[in-house]
Amino acid sequence: KENGLCGDITVCGTDVCGTIWDIKVTDLVSGKEINVPSIEIAEDNKENHLASISAMDYQLEMKFKRSKGRKGLKIFFGKKDEKNTLVWEFGGWDNYDSIISMTTNGCGSCISHRIFHVEDIEYTLKLIVKGQKIEAYINGEFFNEAYAKAPVLEELYVAVSKEKETKDLIIKAVNLAEEDKETKLFLLGTNIAEYACERYEMAGYSLDAMNSFEEPEKVAPVQTSIKLKNTDCITFKGHSLTVIRMKNAMQ
Repeated sequence: KENGLCGDITVCGTDVCGTIWDIKVTDLVSGKEINVPSIEIAEDNKENHLASISAMDYQLEMKFKRSKGRKGLKIFFGKKDEKNTLVWEFGGWDNYDSIISMTTNGCGSCISHRIFHVEDIEYTLKLIVKGQKIEAYINGEFFNEAYAKAPVLEELYVAVSKEKETKDLIIKAVNLAEEDKETKLFLLGTNIAEYACERYEMAGYSLDAMNSFEEPEKVAPVQTSIKLKNTDCITFKGHSLTVIRMKNAMQ
């Protein structure tokens, strides 16, 4: 069973001043209502805690009017910590959007996007969460809909592209697992027996390794020349990034 989007509900401005009032959080399971006092939003972007909720289904309602600034609000919900939260950006991306995004273990992604521009007028905002489903309303208009499901990360990601000028085939692979991974090469429509390849690989580094001014080449790819036949197995080392350039593979 999927977890609900329960947690803290907070709000802050994004480079604006204004007032939020008539704030009400409703547990849609029990019917319990939490009325929150009015909040003055300042340009310091400080988060204001509205409520903590454990229900699977809940609703947030409030009114907002901007008095100064050029953007809008960030309404956080289902917030466990800074690395695990959802946010409704009302006037996001330089005040051109209404966005719902999700951050899981520090990795963020937009799950609903519509064009919207916040003005210096009164707005009625409503956010409804039912299990994994999210609905956002602006002045009574159904505006955003999203289904928040934690991403499933594959252990091995492989992408292949063709370079028209050289007819080279370029294989890019990222192995997120600790152990080595193998994948078999299949090329259709070619009679070449063996391919000359250049392999660029970054592997064997700790996950927090990085370059510095003192050690600018601490993390760097290693280049080797290899030969591959069709249906050969290619091994990608654990926690590695690999690029293979197959010379003149697509004739």
